Order: sequence, then C-alpha cells, then structure tokens
Amino acid sequence: MEYSSKWWALTIPCSWDVEETRDNVKFRLPGNGSLVVSALKKQSGSVTESDVNRYARRFLDAGWTESQVEWDNFSGIRLLSSDREYAERFYVSRNALLLVIVYMHGQQDSSDEADVLSALRSIRVLRG
Repeated sequence: MEYSSKWWALTIPCSWDVEETRDNVKFRLPGNGSLVVSALKKQSGSVTESDVNRYARRFLDAGWTESQVEWDNFSGIRLLSSDREYAERFYVSRNALLLVIVYMHGQQDSSDEADVLSALRSIRVLRG
C-alpha cells in the first residue's frame, strides 16, 4: 500500500494503521510496535551532517549507539537505545528534507522488523 504525505511517500503493508497529526504520521504495526515519521524542511540549502547531528545531539549525549544509514533515496544516522526502551531513531535527509523517524517495539519483539526496514528503504521525496 502506498502512503503519501506532503513531502514524502513510502510503501507499507496493508495491515498497518495510519494516524496523521499536524506534526507527524504514526504507523501502528500489527505486532507490538509503532513507527512515527516527522518531516522538517530546511528553508535554504540542503540538510547537512551538522543539521542532522544537532537534532540527534541529546540522544547521542545520552549514550545511544550511532551507525550510518544509506538507503536509495536518503542517508543519515540510526540511533539504538542505550537502555531497555527498545527504540530506534533515524535521522535521514535528502536535499532540503530531514526525516526524524522513531521505531518503537516491544522487548524481544522483532516480528515487524523486516516490514519496517522494507518501508524505510522505500521512502522517497515528493517535494523538496
């Protein structure tokens, strides 16, 4: 199933529920998880590594583990929770668009992980 927002789109399984708010889109997963996507559009120029790090700073300072993310249409960082929150945060950008993505899942629950990764890799820019 195709989901499109004002700035971006992705392909998700039909079994996901979608809840839109003014600030983000929340996808409820069939397992015990959710995926929340927020989009920020830079007024001038492209999003830089410094911009990404500024938004991620408090999680980096709290000890979250960082790794690089390279998808077809976006690149950035992935942060893994340093405690037992079972959370992952992605800060990915393309041109002037920065997406902040939070994936929450239950302890030891990775039943939705393949679908989540497939959806994330499918994200593409519509405008910006």
